[in-house]
Amino acid sequence: MPVRVVGRGGESGSRRTFEQTMLVGASQGELTSDSCVTADRGVPGSRVVRCERGSEDLIVDEVATIPGAIGYVDLASANAATAGRLPVTVQRLDGRYPDVSAAATGYPLWTIEYLYTKGEPEDGTVLAALTEYLRGDTAYAELVEAGYTPCATDDRPYPLCDDQ
Repeated sequence: MPVRVVGRGGESGSRRTFEQTMLVGASQGELTSDSCVTADRGVPGSRVVRCERGSEDLIVDEVATIPGAIGYVDLASANAATAGRLPVTVQRLDGRYPDVSAAATGYPLWTIEYLYTKGEPEDGTVLAALTEYLRGDTAYAELVEAGYTPCATDDRPYPLCDDQ
């Protein structure tokens, strides 16, 4: 059975992390498929079937439904897929399953997401409200419940965040 690689587009942070961490800076290679099933674009008859999808959910859907498909998504998406009983398997790397404790002990595929603003947002703006929300306990709890590990709140620094 041919392997069909389902990845993210070049704008994706997941893709950048995958290429930097797992491919040591190399590219995933030429895009050869729109369908994710056959090499239907680029070089005719290509032995590699590689397609891109615009979201984690779309990658999971393709991997779950196309024989031989493999892909990478964030841990929250992988956990949601397996909890939803989709026929996907979360793979080990270097003998470890992905989770926060594995990242702290050397699991190679993880990154930190950052939120940037140009200066401090003006009081009363939507951006100020969003920033305040993200710094609070409610957002922290919701991120944890969704399977993410927030780097820090004022009283909860996370050690891996210091290494970045």
